[in-house]
Amino acid sequence: MLLRFSLDQVAAFVAVAENSSFSDAARVSGKSRSTLHHQVGNLEVDLNITLFSRVGKGVALTQEGKVLLEQAKHLLYHAKYFQNSADSLSQGESQQLTVYHDAILPPHFIARVDRWVSDAFPLVDIQWLHRDRLSMYQGLLNGEADLGLALSSGGTLPMHGVDFYNLGMMPIDIFTSHQSPMVSCQPCSLHELAQYRQLMLEDYLDTPVFSRSQVKSNPKQVSNVDMLLAMLEDSGWSVLPIALVNNHPKRDQFIRLKLNFISNTNTAEYIMFSNKLHTADPALRLLIDSIKSLYTDELALISDTPDLNAKWGGVRVTS
Repeated sequence: MLLRFSLDQVAAFVAVAENSSFSDAARVSGKSRSTLHHQVGNLEVDLNITLFSRVGKGVALTQEGKVLLEQAKHLLYHAKYFQNSADSLSQGESQQLTVYHDAILPPHFIARVDRWVSDAFPLVDIQWLHRDRLSMYQGLLNGEADLGLALSSGGTLPMHGVDFYNLGMMPIDIFTSHQSPMVSCQPCSLHELAQYRQLMLEDYLDTPVFSRSQVKSNPKQVSNVDMLLAMLEDSGWSVLPIALVNNHPKRDQFIRLKLNFISNTNTAEYIMFSNKLHTADPALRLLIDSIKSLYTDELALISDTPDLNAKWGGVRVTS
């Protein structure tokens, strides 16, 4: 099929649309105003569609232009990473990126990010390694790791030399097995929660999630998510990211508990750490951007949630 447009024309269309002005688009893109006029005009002729209407000194998208804008952005996105893939293959140079992460990050999220980067940079190998917070900071400082992903420690700045980006709030909730006797007592009281075993991910230690969700004085700490869920099938309850449970192969074995003393859904703040956030090469930049984009699409809080900073436990019950 012979295309009736060029990528340069599409890029000019997107630049003008995003800046609502040929002059502003010229300043941002580095092209001359006349070049942008020429490319957009030819695109309109080639497609037989009017993309902009003139409004004073600026322009506004027509209805047809609005429909095509997102598709044009996607086209440029894939063209850019098609070029990156070709460059990577032609140079024949392999690259390794290392990400240290906690156990909170759902495996399906890691798999999708890895696939996005690998599709664009076939020779880039990403290592995803589970590490605690101190090891994460040390790895970033000594160059062993490029990125770190972990729960916020709650107002505590990372080590000097490590920058961070707040990815947003991740919804978490209380889960138990469908077979648990706790199901029949819903909505559960604080006293009823205290009668059953509390399972706690080790990575919650020294984070606000631990202090907000600790009901029993000695919760059972587990470092591995699959191990925790296997124990949860047997008995007890645990505070877990909703996306992690909903995308787990055994998700049908668990239920979100209703409580009678607070609105269930709470949140955990999730952070990306690095000393290369502003100096990333193309492959690392795509990794960073992919994490930001997919986190927003799949893991971040997307609706209003009451009592975001409230405690489930409120008080601790000695057991």
